[in-house]
Amino acid sequence: MAKNNLLLIGIGIVVVIGLAVLLMPRHHDDTPAQSGLAGGQAGPMSPEAKDEFRKSYLTSSAKSCADTMTKSPNLAEQKITPEMVTAYCECFAEKSVDQFSDDDIAKTSATQQIPPALMATIQDDAKSCAAQYLQPKQ
Repeated sequence: MAKNNLLLIGIGIVVVIGLAVLLMPRHHDDTPAQSGLAGGQAGPMSPEAKDEFRKSYLTSSAKSCADTMTKSPNLAEQKITPEMVTAYCECFAEKSVDQFSDDDIAKTSATQQIPPALMATIQDDAKSCAAQYLQPKQ
C-alpha cells in the first residue's frame, strides 16, 4: 500500500474516531440504571443501550469518515474513487463497532474518549479495510 494511503488512513482514523465519539448520544441523566451507559461502569448493558450505541456509532463513523476522506486533495492522484472511500468507511465502521465491549462503551460514553487499548485494535481494523478497499484502480 502506498505511503500516501497510510497517511490518509491515519488521518481518517483520528478524525473519524474523534467525530464518532463526539456525535454519540449523550444521556442527560447520569444514573447508570436509566442510561445503561453512564459512569463508565463495567457490567452488562441493556440490549437497548447497546443497540443505541451501535446505531449511533455506525452512522456517525461512516459519515464522518467519508466526509473527511473525500476532502483529501490526494484521492484523485491516488486513483481512489468516492465509491472506494464509501466501501472503506462502511467496512471500518462495521469492524470497529464490533470491537467495543460493554465496558468500552460505558467508558467511551462517559469520557467521550476511546480507551487506548481499543484504539490500537481499531487502527488494525482500519488497515485491514484499507487493504481491501483502498487499492488504486489501474
